[in-house]
Amino acid sequence: MVAATEVSAGRAWGVTALCASFMSINYADKVIIGLAAVPIMEELKLSPSQFGFLGSAFFLLYSLSAIGVGLLADRISTKWIIAAMSLVWALTLLPMAFHVGFALLLVSRIILGAAEGPSIAIANHCIFKWFPNARRSLPSSVVSIGSSVGVLFSAPALAWLIRTYDWHVAFAVLACVGIAWLPIWLIAAKEGPLAATAPAAAESKERNGAMTPSLLQLLTQRTFLGVLACAYVSFSVLALVVAWLPPFLIKSEHYSPQAASWIVAAAWTIEAVAVVAVGWYSSTLASRGVSSRISRGWLTTGAVCLTGAALAAMQFVPSGILRVAMLVFAFSAAQTIWPLSFTLIAEIVPAFRRGAAVSIFTAIFTTAGLVSPALMGYAVQAGNASARDGYLVGFGILGVATLVGGLIGFWLIDPEADRVRANGGALAPATVS
Repeated sequence: MVAATEVSAGRAWGVTALCASFMSINYADKVIIGLAAVPIMEELKLSPSQFGFLGSAFFLLYSLSAIGVGLLADRISTKWIIAAMSLVWALTLLPMAFHVGFALLLVSRIILGAAEGPSIAIANHCIFKWFPNARRSLPSSVVSIGSSVGVLFSAPALAWLIRTYDWHVAFAVLACVGIAWLPIWLIAAKEGPLAATAPAAAESKERNGAMTPSLLQLLTQRTFLGVLACAYVSFSVLALVVAWLPPFLIKSEHYSPQAASWIVAAAWTIEAVAVVAVGWYSSTLASRGVSSRISRGWLTTGAVCLTGAALAAMQFVPSGILRVAMLVFAFSAAQTIWPLSFTLIAEIVPAFRRGAAVSIFTAIFTTAGLVSPALMGYAVQAGNASARDGYLVGFGILGVATLVGGLIGFWLIDPEADRVRANGGALAPATVS
């Protein structure tokens, strides 16, 4: 007879794997716009600023939907929320299988962004119902690398479809993949045993003589604000890379479209390895009794500061493999913070308010996606004869902003101190459910 703990562990990792595959499809849907950027711009006669606007429009409703769905996540099963999001993704991509104008492409990307906005928060909220606080960094890392695995396999395949057929076929194939995944999720996905209801948690707090902090109090803790600063600049890097890395490689660094797709895949592969390594190292430090401020907070802020320094230093590196390597390093370092960020938020927020808290957190930092792709478009267009100058200006500005965000996070992130303040001077235990 299999022990209950073994069944729970197996099922927990099974749900984690499904959530990782969910994120794989999510990021394949995201990166296709960058991979198809050149043929889309040529077919629809788009200027760099118009394409930059298209990249930013994806995030127009991204944040608002993250808040709305996050509030529902404390009341509705994450299984059904994830199923609904994946269905909308597929249906939104289908019209792109046909010849469309700029307006329909724009509307499609806006709706897709609205459906994808809550994805990372909901996926983490789902797996946190299966793992206690001390064990969350590694499964959260697995969910995060799902996005990398998705890009690793989809980028070369989508580039081949675009080159062999056209970008419309690539969109159609992605839609079919999303539709095929949905029944697998509906059959296999389960809710975790650590889900908590608001009334039960509130009653427990009252019995212990402690007041339950309001959502506003939870969202204004120093750690929450520090993690938010780091997440905002890291997502700026992500949004910029998703929209502009292939055009940068093709137009500025003169790689072929197929070579650019392999570089994109390599970037996400390196990012995946870095995410797992940082998540494992964070868990190792925590198991040795190292404070969360160091094992999670300092790793987060260190990665963000390295990202900013690398982006800023691109200005002084000659064109070629070294410049591309610095950009890949910056991108990879920035993305290692996601499992650490969500575990830091989960550590200072009670389970019955976690769905709303992580979704509001996501809604705020993803507004960066509205800004960075559009600004890069204007920077490239302003470069006139030398698009490369525009790219370097854009990356340089982002590098300085990212470095500032990392320093703010280093100053503010301290979950143990926040738990002391929230508990009236005594160290409250980290939330385990």
